[in-house]
Amino acid sequence: MKANHGAIASELKGLNAAHASPTAMANAAPNSRVGRVAAYATAVGATAALSAELEPLETELAGLLANPPRSLGDIDADIDALADPDGVDKDAYDALVAEKAAAEAYPDTVSALEGEIEGLKEDIAEAEAAEEGALLAASDGRTLSPEALAELHELLGLPAPVEEPDPAAAVVVVDDADAGDGTDGAAE
Repeated sequence: MKANHGAIASELKGLNAAHASPTAMANAAPNSRVGRVAAYATAVGATAALSAELEPLETELAGLLANPPRSLGDIDADIDALADPDGVDKDAYDALVAEKAAAEAYPDTVSALEGEIEGLKEDIAEAEAAEEGALLAASDGRTLSPEALAELHELLGLPAPVEEPDPAAAVVVVDDADAGDGTDGAAE
């Protein structure tokens, strides 16, 4: 059930400046309410852009790790089995040479990709902190309910906010040693 629109608008208070036109947002003074709301929208966009860069890099790394190259010894053995590269299938020889070059570069390729991902994650963390700071500035330091934040995003034409997991709703894992029989599971 959707929360009462009036209650949400009331919770948003000055953040209702999100109703301003795109022109007003673009031309607002940075410290005005509209300017602070526009700064929040820009910060959300920056975080989203960085996050969108991360997924394909993580997919590429997962693919590399799931499909490592053959060993250089195996590739060299296949090259040697061709004997005379002049008298064999040139395409097969060229393919093995390219495979060997890729296998030699594999550790550096993985390392570079891991470094790029780590750097991007740091950039995302900084962008998220800037986003949170911009929201606090726009809301005069108030924390919004998830419903009010979703409404703000909708007013600004932003993607729905990502809901953080609720630590209070965490699943408790019971150790098999603690069978709930009043003992601690230790042998006596």
